[in-house]
Amino acid sequence: MALSWAQLVRGGVELTITSGEAPYPGKLFVRIGKDGTFKCSYSANYITPVSPLEWRFTKKSLTLRSDEFAGGKRLYGWLSVEFEEIDLKTGNKVPLKIEGFFKPVIQTAP
Repeated sequence: MALSWAQLVRGGVELTITSGEAPYPGKLFVRIGKDGTFKCSYSANYITPVSPLEWRFTKKSLTLRSDEFAGGKRLYGWLSVEFEEIDLKTGNKVPLKIEGFFKPVIQTAP
């Protein structure tokens, strides 16, 4: 994981992760509840036209080292997610994995 940032949202924190590299246009969004539960979503904007795509998560694991969600505090943790990018026209599936440590400072909404 190259770039990550976190923002306080109602009921927890939303962590956004991107590679920061032009050829890899995707963003992983992880909404973490105060109780430690989390949900993932992914989106990508490709430069060239592509078929409609869908992303299905097959494995996910989150370990938090932070016990407080507050603006200005660091959110420390480890995340591992595996998912498939599915071409809805052809049915072709491409396996993807994002894994690593994160430690962004939690931002508050303006």
